[in-house]
Amino acid sequence: MLLQSANHFYIHENKSKYLFPLHPLITAFYLAYEGKSPEMLQKIKDTYSAQESDIYYRQYLFIKEHFINNSKTYKPCYGHINDTMVENSFNSVRHIVFEVTDKCNLQCVYCAYGDCYTGYDKRNHKNLDFDRAKILLDYFIPIWKKQIEGGVQVPVTISFYGGEPLLNFKFITQIVSYCESLGFKKAFFTYSMTTNGLLIKKYQNYLVEKKFRLMVSLDGDKENHSFRIKKSRENSFDEIMANLKSLKKSNPDYFDQNISFISVMHKKNSMPESITFIKNEFDKLPTITPLSTDDVIPDKKEYFEEFINRDSSNDITDELLKEFTDAELGKYDVYSFMRKNARHYFNHYHDIYEMAKNTIITPTGTCIPFTRKVYLSTNGKILPCERVHIQHTLGKVSKTKGVMLDFDAIAKYFNKSVNTFTEHCKNCYNRPTCEICVFKYSGEPCEKFVDNIEFLKIIYGNLALIETYPHTYQYIKQIVID
Repeated sequence: MLLQSANHFYIHENKSKYLFPLHPLITAFYLAYEGKSPEMLQKIKDTYSAQESDIYYRQYLFIKEHFINNSKTYKPCYGHINDTMVENSFNSVRHIVFEVTDKCNLQCVYCAYGDCYTGYDKRNHKNLDFDRAKILLDYFIPIWKKQIEGGVQVPVTISFYGGEPLLNFKFITQIVSYCESLGFKKAFFTYSMTTNGLLIKKYQNYLVEKKFRLMVSLDGDKENHSFRIKKSRENSFDEIMANLKSLKKSNPDYFDQNISFISVMHKKNSMPESITFIKNEFDKLPTITPLSTDDVIPDKKEYFEEFINRDSSNDITDELLKEFTDAELGKYDVYSFMRKNARHYFNHYHDIYEMAKNTIITPTGTCIPFTRKVYLSTNGKILPCERVHIQHTLGKVSKTKGVMLDFDAIAKYFNKSVNTFTEHCKNCYNRPTCEICVFKYSGEPCEKFVDNIEFLKIIYGNLALIETYPHTYQYIKQIVID
């Protein structure tokens, strides 16, 4: 479809997610030949050479045929995944996440494993056994070696998750030591961790030595952070801040390169408050995430909405955008929009000639299992990521039988799960941008449906943001998406 903002014309093709601005000369041809501005023909002759005009006129004809005058209704071509696709995804995975422990030294009010939610294994103060984790790594070792022999040098990220992973520090050191003993190049393995920060100072020498990338949960200042409480009901803020400042002072380069922040939005903070505090204290911009509304226990929904959850969608203001021009608001809004709606960044118009036809897609935005991660729980259960409901366990690691996965059964389970949404997806303009994962979505199909009118509002809103604050788009051009 052809879109016109306040200043530009754009083309958007919903099925294959092509979104790009029109060159001024192509726009001029469109305005001239569609009867909207016939005087444009004279302006073209006065401004552009005959050679330029000929090149862009032919591009205008192509775009007119395939995009402007293409009145075909958006009808996705649905397909199914098979066992080979799942197996290839698993064998190609480059991110392994270990649930190091289900123990935690905090008792956060909004914790996904807390009183308001269901959909997870009971917390039994259990650690992940190293021998079980080693079995999973051993499955991949010959695959990685074969890939390296074939010229594939993509590194593998090992992530540690909890609970609070540093409560099982021994496991972390065992995994790192084992990976280092395998003989791969030094940069083949990278290590990351999501942590609440209470134990950073205790283990900071090791974390710095091994170049761990740390995602620290910090919701803003002391009041903003007051849902993140210790077992004693005390706010964890002062202790975490002391640890972070100690790390920054003793290892400034490591801190700048390896420490990032995540702020959860709730009733006691806001996006401007959290961003401003962390920017002022550490010269960093946090990742902003809302509280999940999936799997809230029915009896807790009223309490959850009244005292904990808040809608942060209106937090982005002109003032905030003007103040933070380097990255995060581009990531939070524009990057998300472009990633979901624009399949490629085009350097030249001829790139669109390579557009794929009749791409097979599946309903919803659910990832084919293991395309991004493999997650191993403390109980030895294999899931596609740490956010997926435990009821959707796809396999397990047994100390006696090894890695137990039935790829055909997984494919059938996936197809059955996503096909529940097929009828709702057929006419939804949000299909390419859908964020619903059937393995964590508990709503009835489908409250996220978007018709063409609502979809146009979304596109126009984001294009207006890019035009007003072009710095937000510059950030996107620096990102490589795997």
